[in-house]
Amino acid sequence: HHVNDVAQITEQDSISDCATKMTEKPLGAALLLDSNKLLGIVGYTWGFITISYFILHGLSCVFTYAIELNINDLNWYELTSLIIIVILFAYSEGYKGFQKSFSPRTARRLNSIMLKPTIFRVIFSPLISMGFIESSRKLKYISYGITIMIITFIILIENLSNPWRAIIDFGVLIGLGWGLISFWLSCFKLLLNKEHSNLSY
Repeated sequence: HHVNDVAQITEQDSISDCATKMTEKPLGAALLLDSNKLLGIVGYTWGFITISYFILHGLSCVFTYAIELNINDLNWYELTSLIIIVILFAYSEGYKGFQKSFSPRTARRLNSIMLKPTIFRVIFSPLISMGFIESSRKLKYISYGITIMIITFIILIENLSNPWRAIIDFGVLIGLGWGLISFWLSCFKLLLNKEHSNLSY
């Protein structure tokens, strides 16, 4: 159908407005968005999906080794180490690293890209959101420092034998799982909270 033959719905229309337009032109509907707003949505979605993929990829890598861990085969000090490592990663990586720092900050930066999009910001949305570019010197140091630390940590644990590699990977699994959920919740909470939708980074 031609666009003039269907209900033309804009982002300002209420539910009752949409219903009225659909009643008048029941052949279909066309959602009309401002081009700048559409660009912002693309940038936000690209950044959100990419960051989620990186975390999910990390989860998939450690999951393979973590599920090999058989608690019944552990002696007392290995079991004690497992409990300590799980608590340590849950607190330091999941709670302090993600929930209190990375997740809300990245959600705010994604939101800023959606509100003030440019072609550059949309293309590099994942890097901007994680603080690698368009950020303060302090945040750049933190972002690059954490990246280097993670790479070094991965190299070190790859040389460990089981059950120690599985024990550490189990802790990482808990931390990353916590992190992924906190990232998603931070993004959704900010999107739903219109009073804070104009937060910058």
